[in-house]
Amino acid sequence: MASTTLRFPDPLKAEAQAYADTLGVSLNALCAIALRDYLDARKPEAVKPPARVALPAQAPAAQARKADAKTAAAQGPTALQVPKVGANQPCPCGSGQKYKRCHGRA
Repeated sequence: MASTTLRFPDPLKAEAQAYADTLGVSLNALCAIALRDYLDARKPEAVKPPARVALPAQAPAAQARKADAKTAAAQGPTALQVPKVGANQPCPCGSGQKYKRCHGRA
């Protein structure tokens, strides 16, 4: 049988030794039992798939917003609605200049 040396911090070793004493086994036996239990728990037949969680039903308004977003995405990008500005009207950027001398030059 192969031997293994385990190094524990002193407080953990003292706690494990006290627990091993209450069980009536050696510290090495306690470590072997803990390792066996850990490996048994990791076997595929011991692993159970998580239960499916039902999602709460969405409110009608949320469903409508989701449907609108899908419809808008399917239609593609929309053009930005910009009001028509006359050349001699003030520029909508707020500069105070006429549109033809500000953003209307481009």
